[in-house]
Amino acid sequence: MLRILLIEAAVFLTSSQFLIKSEDPNSMKSSWNISKGQWLIYDYQNTQYFGDKYIQSDTNILQNLYNLSHPHYLVQVEIDMIVNDKIKNVVVQLDDQNQTYVNNQSMVETIKINFYFEHHSQIACIRISIQSINDYTNYYWGISQFKISTFNCSQNVEYCETYQNMPWKILYDQDKVNLSLVDHRYFTNSELSCQNFKWFTSNVNVNSKQLFDYQLRVKGSILVKIRFKLLINYFTNFNVVLGRNSTILNFVLNQVDFHFLYYCSYLEYDVFQIEIDTNVQNEDQLLLQLQFQYNPWVNIFDFRVYHIEEDNEQQAQAIFGCLHALYDQCLICQEGWIYNPIIKSCQMNLGDENRNLVLSQDDRQSEYSGSINQIQSLPIFEQQISLFLISELIGFKEGGNIINILSICGDGVVGMNEECDDSNQFQFDGCFNCQFSCPLNCQQCNYGKCVTCDLGYELIKQQCTSICGDQLIQQYEICDDGNQIKFDGCYQCQSNCQIECYNCISAYCVECQEGWNLIDGKCEQMCGDEQVAIMSYEQCDRLNDNTCVNCQFRCEYNCLTCQSPQQCTICSYSYQLLDGTCKSVCGDGIVNNEFEDCDDGNNIMYDGCFECSLQCSLGCILCEVDNYCKKCDSQFYKLDLSTHLCEIIPKQDTEDTNQNNENLDSENQNNNLHCNYNYIYVDGLCINQCGNAKLQYQYEQCDDGNTIGGDGCSQSCTIENQFICETIEAQQSECLFLKLPDFYLNLISDKKNQTQTVELTFTQQVRLKIEMDFEEWAQITVLPETDYLLNVISITNLTTLFSFPKYHINIIFNKPVNDPIFQITIYKSSISSEDNQEPQNSKKIINLGQPFVLPESTKQQVMQITQMNDAMMYSMMSISTLALATGNAILFFNMLDLLQSLSYIRFMQYQFPPHLKQFLDTYTKVSLKPILDYFQVDSLIAKLNGGSLPYQSSRSSASTSSINTLNCYYLINAKSCYFSLAASLMTYFLSILLSHELVNKYAQKLFNNHLYNQKYLKLITTFQRDIQLKCLKLKNQYFSTGIYQVYFAALHQLCFSTFLQFPEYSVNSIFEIFNSISAIISCIVIIYISFKSFAITSAIIKDTQKWKYFYEESKDSFWAVNIKSFQIYRIQFYIFVIVYLINYPEAQSISLSTFSLFYLFFLLKFRPLKSQYDLTKLIIKEILFSLIIGSFLVYSYNLDNKLNLLFGWIHIGMFSLMLASNLVIDIVEQVQKVYKNYLKRKFRQQQYEVQLYINNPLQKFIQFEYNRKHLK
Repeated sequence: MLRILLIEAAVFLTSSQFLIKSEDPNSMKSSWNISKGQWLIYDYQNTQYFGDKYIQSDTNILQNLYNLSHPHYLVQVEIDMIVNDKIKNVVVQLDDQNQTYVNNQSMVETIKINFYFEHHSQIACIRISIQSINDYTNYYWGISQFKISTFNCSQNVEYCETYQNMPWKILYDQDKVNLSLVDHRYFTNSELSCQNFKWFTSNVNVNSKQLFDYQLRVKGSILVKIRFKLLINYFTNFNVVLGRNSTILNFVLNQVDFHFLYYCSYLEYDVFQIEIDTNVQNEDQLLLQLQFQYNPWVNIFDFRVYHIEEDNEQQAQAIFGCLHALYDQCLICQEGWIYNPIIKSCQMNLGDENRNLVLSQDDRQSEYSGSINQIQSLPIFEQQISLFLISELIGFKEGGNIINILSICGDGVVGMNEECDDSNQFQFDGCFNCQFSCPLNCQQCNYGKCVTCDLGYELIKQQCTSICGDQLIQQYEICDDGNQIKFDGCYQCQSNCQIECYNCISAYCVECQEGWNLIDGKCEQMCGDEQVAIMSYEQCDRLNDNTCVNCQFRCEYNCLTCQSPQQCTICSYSYQLLDGTCKSVCGDGIVNNEFEDCDDGNNIMYDGCFECSLQCSLGCILCEVDNYCKKCDSQFYKLDLSTHLCEIIPKQDTEDTNQNNENLDSENQNNNLHCNYNYIYVDGLCINQCGNAKLQYQYEQCDDGNTIGGDGCSQSCTIENQFICETIEAQQSECLFLKLPDFYLNLISDKKNQTQTVELTFTQQVRLKIEMDFEEWAQITVLPETDYLLNVISITNLTTLFSFPKYHINIIFNKPVNDPIFQITIYKSSISSEDNQEPQNSKKIINLGQPFVLPESTKQQVMQITQMNDAMMYSMMSISTLALATGNAILFFNMLDLLQSLSYIRFMQYQFPPHLKQFLDTYTKVSLKPILDYFQVDSLIAKLNGGSLPYQSSRSSASTSSINTLNCYYLINAKSCYFSLAASLMTYFLSILLSHELVNKYAQKLFNNHLYNQKYLKLITTFQRDIQLKCLKLKNQYFSTGIYQVYFAALHQLCFSTFLQFPEYSVNSIFEIFNSISAIISCIVIIYISFKSFAITSAIIKDTQKWKYFYEESKDSFWAVNIKSFQIYRIQFYIFVIVYLINYPEAQSISLSTFSLFYLFFLLKFRPLKSQYDLTKLIIKEILFSLIIGSFLVYSYNLDNKLNLLFGWIHIGMFSLMLASNLVIDIVEQVQKVYKNYLKRKFRQQQYEVQLYINNPLQKFIQFEYNRKHLK
């Protein structure tokens, strides 16, 4: 079915259809064979039909042969016929292909059958089978018309296929091969002849092998295709032997794909279509032999040999095992490979007579010398193993031991574990260490052949050569300024002095020519500096001179260029330069409308123009433009209708004069008759001169010798659109078709988006004739009129240089609109192609779908909820930061994990409603981007990459048309991770510095020197207590907690960057090598920490001081203590699903929600955290997260806008609830801590007051006296 659809698609893409034959019933009666059933010609509703009524056979078969004279790739069969409900199927077969029309009619109905067949042969066999139900009553069928047409190959190609256009030429062409004339060994059987086919057989014994052979001259060819049909009277297998290397091709008849039945002499015979492709480069002759197992009666017809000549331009292709290919056909195999003409590809040559076969059995090996295919009994470690084919040897198992072939890299023969073997160790020649390798500066290659070069390189003869002029400095380039202008400092990518520079050093100018200004090593011309710069456009430079405007002389009005205001050098059209002044000259052949009516370049009277004034010809009293006379002075002249000039009447007798006077009225009437332009008067008729193959510039634009339109020169001898014609006066014109450039619009955004993005591209390289902005050469309209914003992003700008322009046009709708239409109109006259042709169309439109525009009330609500969400995020950040400062790190990192998890939801490829998209974008605000932008990290990366930010498309860009494609470049994505690590290390080293003993001694010294300065003492004490002690604590705990906290904080982005890059690593430049190495190291670190963390937490003896991060805040049970490891695994799985299932949002939802439920079960079952607040937040987060992600599946359905809006609000509410619950729990936790601290302070205050009361001396005296008195 797919093949039929592709063939039908090809029909609509071609216009080269050719009708072979159209047959009516009478024609079919004389030319078609009825191989089964009966027929007659009858009338039905005034239409003749070839068929049968009330037939008694369940199947009728008709057959005919057609000679399709034109090279073609597709055949169309059209049949007009009638059938009734008793006819079940109509099967149409062309050679070995068949298609079926299934009849569903309930009465006698007229049907039209239209089938397409892929076909390449010149002879076509058509079979039509009419199949009926087993009823034998009232059968009814008939054919009123049969048509067969071909879709032909392009010009100068004599064989082609549907999706291939190789330059095949015919070498041998024989419809029917008469073997009796080729070889005396064969004779014919005339009795078996049918449809001019004669049967041949050998004149030897019937049981002997039969041999047909042909000598084909193939000198000057590089590729040969042999095609023929073989008609055989009974089954017999046969071989085809090619003289090139004596290649033997075995054909088993019941395995030949192209096979069909042919009816001949009341019997059905088998026809086999044979096709062989082979490389014949450097060959003069090719022997083709057909060897039959038995001696059958055979016929060979439709025999053709095609070839591709050596002088054809060869297109490089990457074919496995092939050294040199033309299109998709291998010509020369690599060393160690053998060409197989049946499968049309190269196969490994595993061994020959001159090669030692090295075998291994487990850890032992043995050598065998000889041809592998000739092995009968091979001794291997005292065993006799019977081996006949190499395929039996590979992986042969004997006694539990596996025997393998060892390949030797560098022997020039491709072994089993080798992809190639070029006998050298050159790294960038396509084969290195016997594995395919990419050439230098190649980005993508197939089988060692480069397909795509790195940025800044172009593919020339399968080698990547740096592009001079792309503004990227690559290999062997010193500079690249993007142009080929000499003397501008850089020419052909080598240093070059400006022509205006008098003295320069390595393109840096140190001294300029007269009038030029030296600015930053370059010579700049400045109009207004009152000095004329030589070799510039400046002619003058005077500020207060009216004759000098913009450093150019002001010329006279009819002067284009002047050396001075009084000395003109080039005049305007229709003026001539005389002594430095522009004057109008009569007789120069140029009409000056200001002073002249005409100018024919001479001073001859009566030629239509005299003294630059219009004048009729001699004797003419009424004339038109171009001196066409309409009326002559009848007394002395008469009008010649062929020349439109007046001729003098000779003097005659009086009688003649009187006779002339009598016929005066008639003559005056004839004098007034004349033909239109480009017609001549012949025998009373006006004959058109257009189409006589003699161009007359005066009346014709072209004349190609006919009056047929569509060939470049129309029937009225005017040049047609999209053609250019070579025109020479009085000669035949030659016209050439030019494909005009055009532009296309492509909608690359979803049709429901509020912002629609239209991509504008051109089909050819075009340029602007003069420099213009986009708005000057293009006008954009959106219909119907509505409120929208327009934003044009230039991907490749349209300039005065030839390029393929590309623009992204964003239309942001502010109000709802139904079925908006995007219309763009370009000014064709301002754009031209390389053939100096204007675009074919000036206007294009595209439907923008149904943009989902939020109402203003909804926008206000979304804005309010977004602000509330921002407030909750910033509140959580403030609380968690305060908690981190007070020692509660788990609160901070749980908050960070929550926000980062939510920020990656936007990469799920659902068509979210606009308000939900806007809401999800708020979670991207928590990032280091402002800090990275401040330090200009992107600029640094661009400099390291050669001037531009590196870009590598993501997995989604290849399969979707999304405009928000991901950049897979690792360093671009992981820069925040490196920044976090760098900041952490700087903090660590700063802590080491501030807590160092020398700093402490210096602080103590300052303390001793300022014992009586309370301000200094308080400052030093604060430094030692609040800063030094905390720095000392950070230093001591950095490798037990700090470094892992940084890793956990950056884990989302680190995994995202690493997974995006994997496994697309490249080593085409130093920067790419560094990027790939960094990504690989990151991947190794992630894997190592993943295994190490579980090993730490599951260890029997737990080192809680060394691995404090993994044990703090968790309970002591086995599953509870692994909470940190499980959190790391959860993040890795989450990012893995986001990245590798990015094109399958439904799979993302199912995977993430399921995993979240498992993690929720773990939290509820084992309650791993000591803090109930943190545990509660994690449980609420996982419940809401699984519900949100799982319910995203609703966006997979085509819901209306109201339902989309409703589900969007539900999800926004759930996201807000997730943040609000965390915020409330954080506030409650912090309030409780504040209250506990208050109670602690109050208790300490009470203890202090009691102690102060007890220690009071007066109180002690009273207590003493009380005890003394009462104790007595």
